[in-house]
Amino acid sequence: LSAGGHSAYSSASTSEAQAAAAADVSATELADAYLRELAQKTVTGSKRLTRLLAACETRGELERAVEVLRLSRGLMNHRQVRKPFSGVLTETLIDASKRAAAPDVLIDLMKERHLLGLAWSNTKLARALEHINGSGDAAAQIYADASRARDLYDAVVVQVREEKDFPSKALVRLLMKGLVYNGQQELAVELAEDVGDAGGCDAPAVVAHYEKQFQAENPPAGEEADG
Repeated sequence: LSAGGHSAYSSASTSEAQAAAAADVSATELADAYLRELAQKTVTGSKRLTRLLAACETRGELERAVEVLRLSRGLMNHRQVRKPFSGVLTETLIDASKRAAAPDVLIDLMKERHLLGLAWSNTKLARALEHINGSGDAAAQIYADASRARDLYDAVVVQVREEKDFPSKALVRLLMKGLVYNGQQELAVELAEDVGDAGGCDAPAVVAHYEKQFQAENPPAGEEADG
């Protein structure tokens, strides 16, 4: 995705946020309205879901918006409407997760992207993974749960490998760094062995690199004192 494409997504997200603000409608009010419409079998499409996500400021609001998204996709599937949601919606979803400080909300949406019809390119997956890795205590909690770490692995490595016939080097590097920097070195080694060197990725070497880098950045207290 070009820099120009990225800015187009960002500006679209901004315009949706401005529209929500101009209407002075809260995310909760929008979600309630859309849920009422869904109860009447009216689908909430990409544009309106994007507007809802752009209005989200808290975890509760974001979780409610995701509920609307899931119910809308369920109704679309029931009607055999296979049209995917827009890429702008995915960008707005990532932005909402950042505002709400809720990176974990993204994991299931990344993993279930085909079921939910969400547009997750490798670029968007990398942006979400960067957000997760940079979220401090939240990142530590995510990676401390081996099942959630494996969900991430499934989303950004296994599924990408199935889609493209080889893994993404950038995504493998981001995931392995997240694992190593959050105390999951053994799991990183295990998953890296599964990836191997497919597509010239050499995941075990990536893990070794980040282990060395982490140790250099975080020397034992004794060594630091001696220095």
